[in-house]
Amino acid sequence: MKRVTFTLVLALVLSLQLNAPATAVIKAGTACSKVKSTKVVSGLKLTCVKSGNKLIWKASTIQKTNQNQPTEKMPAFPTSFKNIEVNLDGIPYSAWSGVQANIKAFTEPKTKVSMFFGPNTPKRYPVEVTEKMVLLGSRAMARIPQPSEVKFYSFNKLDVSWAKEIATNWVSPFRLGESLPQQAEKMCAGEDCDGGITNYVSGFGAVLVGVSTPVTRYGDLARFNGQNDLHEYVHAVQGIIFANKTSGPPPTLIPCWYSEGQPQAVSIITSAATMQDYLKLRTQWLKTGSWPLPDTSAQTIEKFLADNMKVPCPGATNFLNYTAGFIVMETLISVGGVEKTFDLLKKVADGSSFESAFESEYSLPWVEAAPIVARIVSKAVTAARK
Repeated sequence: MKRVTFTLVLALVLSLQLNAPATAVIKAGTACSKVKSTKVVSGLKLTCVKSGNKLIWKASTIQKTNQNQPTEKMPAFPTSFKNIEVNLDGIPYSAWSGVQANIKAFTEPKTKVSMFFGPNTPKRYPVEVTEKMVLLGSRAMARIPQPSEVKFYSFNKLDVSWAKEIATNWVSPFRLGESLPQQAEKMCAGEDCDGGITNYVSGFGAVLVGVSTPVTRYGDLARFNGQNDLHEYVHAVQGIIFANKTSGPPPTLIPCWYSEGQPQAVSIITSAATMQDYLKLRTQWLKTGSWPLPDTSAQTIEKFLADNMKVPCPGATNFLNYTAGFIVMETLISVGGVEKTFDLLKKVADGSSFESAFESEYSLPWVEAAPIVARIVSKAVTAARK
């Protein structure tokens, strides 16, 4: 009896399987038919993505939330300069949310990352760190023209001649104050090699990276998690916008705090996987280094902005172009998205003054926006440096 029952059950199961519709097992790596369609299978979220010429299912874990933990209330986002100060707390939330929305919406980067190292130069950290962050940033700027490739050339003092020889073959669309080989040499002109400098040359982004000996001499750069490399890539994006339109490179035509603040904002916001991560990074950057101004008042910051409208900008306050400039650009991203900050550059590249381009994009003259921006920067910096 037991044998008969087992046989009948087995026959029934086989019958059901043979008469069931012929559907393929859905799992990661198998074929799918519609991009961005999703399914949940065995606790995994499967998303249909394009891989080469094929559409396949890509698996990711489902984020579980603690039902007993209250969710953080999101502050109201500003929508223009008319309500930006009323919604001051929403500025970082709006900027981060907008950039992250781009990353989710655009799954394919618009550039390729290539890494080169001098024959005597070690890696500062795994190349995957640079690749991951630059490609995320490319997706964040997906609506903006970008170079099809960005090449990072890392070298130490032993490899300066190697870098200079490579740079000799590049052709810049701009009239440069220093030749490209001179720029490479300058990276190691001090006690040791340090920093990075980016050019848009010969149809690609070229980043010269000075590597100290040891690589951690000036601090462990791995802590940036690739944010510093994305910062340099944004300079290449700036370059492609101005290429073959102006004789001078972007830094000579826009405020110093815009030139450096835009790469800072895009790279820091992109590198933060969560809003909490971003708020933490934001505070760390605003606390970093000395404050070479008399105070953090709005009046002092407004004067700093005015003093750094055109090159050459004061060397004593150069670092603030990265920190205060970061918050200026975060403010602009919060009310117009990251794209609008690049649309402004397009207008300058086409011949508009910065002031005219700003008013066109943000519906407010810069002379009226400057004190508002200064008050916002003042409050952010003062809160962070308490």
